[in-house]
Amino acid sequence: MDKKIFSIKTKDGDFKVSIWLDKNDNAYLVKGVTLPEVVTFGRTLLEAKKMAREALELYCECAV
Repeated sequence: MDKKIFSIKTKDGDFKVSIWLDKNDNAYLVKGVTLPEVVTFGRTLLEAKKMAREALELYCECAV
């Protein structure tokens, strides 16, 4: 899977993330486009999107 950009809706707004499948780790890796400091992963694409939302919300909460 090539890197794809997804829009993730959070309670703090919409943020763009890049998600791709890393075959070595057998996981979907996530990196924020809007907030590049946000990095996470998931075993499935759905889990990666959920983890992205949680990581983005946590980042916004800590940034205040």
